[in-house]
Amino acid sequence: MSTDAAADADGAADASHPLAGVSVLEVGTGIAAGYFGKLFVDAGATVVKIEPPEGDALRIGAGVVGAPPTEALFRFLAASKRSVVLDPADDASAPRFHELAGAADIVIAAPMHDGEVWPGVRADVLAAARPDAIVVTVTPFGLTGPWAGRAANEFTLQGWCGSIAGRGMPSREPVAAGGRLGEWATGLTAAVAALGTLYGVRDGLPGDLVDVSMLEVMTTLFNGMHLIAAQIDGRGTAPYLVARTIDVPSIEPTADGWVGFATNATEQFRAFAELCGRTDWLDDPELARADRRQRNRERIEPEIVEALRNRRADDVLREAEERRIPVAPVGNGERTPEFAHLRERGVFVEHPGASFRQPVPPYRLGVGSTRPLGPAPELGADQGIELAPRANPAPVRAVDSSRLPLDGLRVFDLTGYWAGPYASQILGFLGAHVIKVESVQRPDGTRMGTSYASLGDRPWELAPLYHGNNTGKDAVTLDLTRPAGRDLGRRLLATCDVLIENFSPRVVERFGLLDHAWEDNPRLVAVRIPAFGLTGPWRERSGFAQNMEQATGLAWVTGYSDDAPIVPKGPCDPIGGLHATFAALVALFARRSSGLGQLVEAPLVESALNVAAPQVIDHTAYGYLWGRQGNRGPLGAPQGVYATAGDEEWLALSVEDDAQWAALCGVLGRPELADDPRFADDAARRVAHDDLDTVLAAELAGRTGAPLLAALWDAGVPVAVPARPRAMVDNEQMQARGFFTPLEHAEAGVLQYPGFPARWTNRQAPLHRGAPPLLGEHSRPLLAALLGCTDAELDALEADAVIGTHPV
Repeated sequence: MSTDAAADADGAADASHPLAGVSVLEVGTGIAAGYFGKLFVDAGATVVKIEPPEGDALRIGAGVVGAPPTEALFRFLAASKRSVVLDPADDASAPRFHELAGAADIVIAAPMHDGEVWPGVRADVLAAARPDAIVVTVTPFGLTGPWAGRAANEFTLQGWCGSIAGRGMPSREPVAAGGRLGEWATGLTAAVAALGTLYGVRDGLPGDLVDVSMLEVMTTLFNGMHLIAAQIDGRGTAPYLVARTIDVPSIEPTADGWVGFATNATEQFRAFAELCGRTDWLDDPELARADRRQRNRERIEPEIVEALRNRRADDVLREAEERRIPVAPVGNGERTPEFAHLRERGVFVEHPGASFRQPVPPYRLGVGSTRPLGPAPELGADQGIELAPRANPAPVRAVDSSRLPLDGLRVFDLTGYWAGPYASQILGFLGAHVIKVESVQRPDGTRMGTSYASLGDRPWELAPLYHGNNTGKDAVTLDLTRPAGRDLGRRLLATCDVLIENFSPRVVERFGLLDHAWEDNPRLVAVRIPAFGLTGPWRERSGFAQNMEQATGLAWVTGYSDDAPIVPKGPCDPIGGLHATFAALVALFARRSSGLGQLVEAPLVESALNVAAPQVIDHTAYGYLWGRQGNRGPLGAPQGVYATAGDEEWLALSVEDDAQWAALCGVLGRPELADDPRFADDAARRVAHDDLDTVLAAELAGRTGAPLLAALWDAGVPVAVPARPRAMVDNEQMQARGFFTPLEHAEAGVLQYPGFPARWTNRQAPLHRGAPPLLGEHSRPLLAALLGCTDAELDALEADAVIGTHPV
């Protein structure tokens, strides 16, 4: 009989692993469930995967026409896990399921069907069975709301969340992001929610049912700032003047390959103009802001191509780095593992017992370690496994909806832009007191971003991305480049449990905050989120989400099959923030055992490489190089975005099986198509996809979207009307689930803020606890309360611009 202690040598559990002693029961198949379990097992938890007699769908999957098998992806996701075979059709399996579920700390069910974790076992009933149980459900729309239970998949959810409508060329159909990012991010979000809940359970709080909505995850991933912009800038939920855009500059051709840029700040575009030898661009008002450059793409893009096309990619990369322009080579499944920076950092390793390479976990611990990589289990290899009773040293308290898992923890938030602020915001959602530290000399870069018009007398208080990622925080300004500011920063940090920062490494090291941090506070968990890591040739490069998407291959698989790669437009920032949050929670668990804090490194690029892992896995396992397929992909055939009646009205369809194909043909009044031998089954439909597109384009062109949508949804076909990004604030499903919270901001007024994409049942959901703070709003009261600063000292600091409320 195998037990937790009888793990194989490779991937064995060890008390030094932060989540040693935590047990997870993984019920379901697919990327979201698999990645959830992988995150836990890599941190030392025991993860038992329930499989049907034939094996997990990924384990046995033969892939789709023109794509590789899925076995290597299964092995990546299942490494070091345990396999137990239970037959859902056999009533005799129910007692064994209940035995495992009753002992596990966490049960993850993804995807969920009709609210059941197991046949006859509802999620809410299972969660109520023991007071410290945590049950996590993953569904397309959540367990509640008018859309609950409707057919959907990653592709149609990209339509609903506003991702598809805003991406692509204005002259062509809108295009989805490649790489199934929504599924990876949903598993990651669920893991963060579960681990945060478990932290509270280990402190005596009751367990809970954690309801994760994939639509809400993907709205956060692809669309957060648009929802805020629609309310701030006065243009409302109307579409952009140009509905689809591509960043300028973005992925540009050189003499020997593509190079990717991101110029989100004014000084970055000025440096790019100098790189191109076009100083005349510097004073062009139509090029100063990112949104205006996008509208002028037809004019400026040929000039960029002309400036770079005869220069070598390595020379362009070097010159851009010297000018501090965020830049990256464009990778794919073949090229990315060979980048010198990633090789030097040892990012890719061989999978044990299989001939493919995979990325290491997306964070690195300074104390303890992640679990050594073990092989995926053979089917049913752990039938007799016994899970130890749940470890819960504190008595379970009565349910108190006002108590949150991280209550009592304080976070020193030295972050800017998106990934870092989102990580600290999530800790705030979970109950931590977050103190955002900026300076009047250099506020958070999103306050001064160039993607939106400057509004009002205090435009830095009306930046949409700042609003979206900084709710519930207190705000302090400190000039950390001067002795007085550094002294206050060091003293403030000594009162905190967690530091999060996402500057380039040299910036924070110049401040000296970490020089004596553990002398002042041995329990400090410092989470650093550099773009490319704290070591390696790219250490000093700055980078935004676009650069991560360029380097890791996510841009390579996004776009039209006959055109250049397109960045997915930012999802690697919230994905990086989520990974950093998970890493912070892992380190807090380690602190409970050791009493000591540590340094945690969570590079953005390694975060992105984990969700882009199938590209490298499939190239090294099968020699298959993923590329751009427009709106086609592994989820369905036909799959695409088709024009319907009206200007810029589209319908996104994804047919996953023969029953859905027959249902689509019936709704269209063309039942004979279901019997057409060209479209007989999934394999045939994929081969004949061009013919399918021709048929569907003709059938849908004159139809009105709303009645068609209703008929197809009623027939069980995954379908979406690609939402205008700014209009998502009015989505009835998310409104019904309370995804938006009205908060009153001193400058912006009352706005609806999107929340964390999970709901708890027994306590207050992870919600905003206050509007985004004004610059330096809490400097005086917090420095007085925490550090004992007097009014006279604060007056002097303000007069010297060490603190303040107005950018210098």
